[in-house]
This record gives sequence, C-alpha cells and structure tokens, in this order.
Amino acid sequence: MSDTVFIQEGSRGLRFASPARIVTTLWPDEMVPALRVIETAVTQQHRHHAAGFTGYEAAAAYGPTVQTPMPDPPLLGFGLCEKVEAIEDRAAGILNPPPTASHAAGSWQSTLGRATYETVVGRVKDYLARGHSHQVNFTSPLRASFLTMHPIIHKFIQLRRLP
Repeated sequence: MSDTVFIQEGSRGLRFASPARIVTTLWPDEMVPALRVIETAVTQQHRHHAAGFTGYEAAAAYGPTVQTPMPDPPLLGFGLCEKVEAIEDRAAGILNPPPTASHAAGSWQSTLGRATYETVVGRVKDYLARGHSHQVNFTSPLRASFLTMHPIIHKFIQLRRLP
C-alpha cells in the first residue's frame, strides 16, 4: 500500500501522507473490528484523518456473499494520518499538465452530452432503487489532444498505422 493518498473534491484535492498507522484486513470477520479502530481514531480521539478503501468483496462481512473473498488484495486498507494537506487546484495539474511535460495532453472532454449523461445516471439510480443491482460502475469515454507525446506512445501510433 502506498504511503500517500489523493482524494479529489471538485477542483480541490486532499493529500494524506505518511500515515501514523495503517489498518488493513484480508478477511470478512475482521472488517467490523477494523472499522471500529478507524472510527475511534477519527471521531473519538480526534487525532487522525482516515483515507483508504473497502473492496467490493468486503460486503461478505455483512452477510451477502458476492463471491468468496481472495486474500489479496485486502478487503480494507486505510491510513490514519495526523495531517491532511489541502491542494487548491489538484485537477488542473492532473487533467492539464504543463506543455513541457514529456507526454502532456490538452483539456479532457467527455464524449457524452449533458442530456445523455443525466439520462444514463437516472437509469442507474432507478436500477439501484429497484434492487436490480447493488453496484454500477458507470464509465464514459473521454477525449483529449496530445500537446506533446512520449516517444513510446508515438512509436505505438506508428506501429498501428502499418498495414
């Protein structure tokens, strides 16, 4: 597990680094105790900020067996950090790197119009509300123009053009 986690919140970002403690578990029966450790550190001791993840298979800790959990990767992994750094324009640095970068891209744009996006998201919410699905990973293509190109990407494009 890396010692740094970035969480994007709008155009802002939060950087959690150098955790004082890492809480992780591989097994469903360890999920609730691990979550209690995290909750205590954040809400009762007020000394830490938590950043991490719970895996899809972690639902087995609460009854529904979606599939037998595998021991790798963990079902839960959280870092408990004493400080959090606010980054005011994290998105600009990721989505629009400076043109001097070795493989910079222009502004990323969704290929979906707003009306199509709202229709699809509405359908997803309906599926969830009706119980037809417990999780939906909605993705859509993005496009950007390359401002500069890493030599490996350039070579790949050349190879794709061969007959």
